[in-house]
Amino acid sequence: MKNASEYGRRIRRLLRELPLRANTAASSDHADVADELVRAALLRYAPHDVAVPALRRLRAATVDLNELRVTPVDELVELLGDGFPQAREAAETVCRLLTAVFNRCHKLDLGFIRSMPRRQAQEYLQKLDGADAFITAMVLLRPLGHHAVPIDDAMLGWLRAADLIPADASPADAQSFFARLVPAGRGEAFVATLRQQMKTAARQRLRITKASSGGHASRTHRRRGAATVGKRAPRPSTGARRRANSKGRSS
Repeated sequence: MKNASEYGRRIRRLLRELPLRANTAASSDHADVADELVRAALLRYAPHDVAVPALRRLRAATVDLNELRVTPVDELVELLGDGFPQAREAAETVCRLLTAVFNRCHKLDLGFIRSMPRRQAQEYLQKLDGADAFITAMVLLRPLGHHAVPIDDAMLGWLRAADLIPADASPADAQSFFARLVPAGRGEAFVATLRQQMKTAARQRLRITKASSGGHASRTHRRRGAATVGKRAPRPSTGARRRANSKGRSS
């Protein structure tokens, strides 16, 4: 990455300023890897407090992951709910991932990748249809317990706009860079904190925009009101004056 040392200083400053939230959940040796793959797919599109309840709804509505795999996308969209961001894209990603696992393993069990070295597990996950850099990193992080910092497209855009990474950095570039700077075991906490920071910044921008729009409308209204104060009524036209005079003489 170009100018890595300068960007590194900026990111370290960001890490000092951002109080890392607690990890949303500890990685577990007993968590089902295929379940975690679905969880990662939902987290790709929604924050933790939206994605995890949505996963519970999907699992409660289906007997197992195989039934979830063959559930029509429209039904999955309905289960995800109106408040789930990009629900159709998320549902399609879940179906693609589970179908890819089934086609490769003839069952929905990824427990065997726990014994793989990190690089081998990463390469295996990356080859699954529907798995991007974020989903791969999230599964590496938990349940496999490898250090990773998942970065999605929204986070990447925010980091670029804040000039914390180069404009041409890819999600994989950003993840690799942040993995060297974020302390081990704090990857998921960093993701949750950064997403909260993005949400707070968006709310602040919205308040500023509303205040600015309101002030402009108020000033415009005041100018229009002031322009009409003391203004004389328009004089009648010449034709109207003649008709009025003619009417007065006839009466």
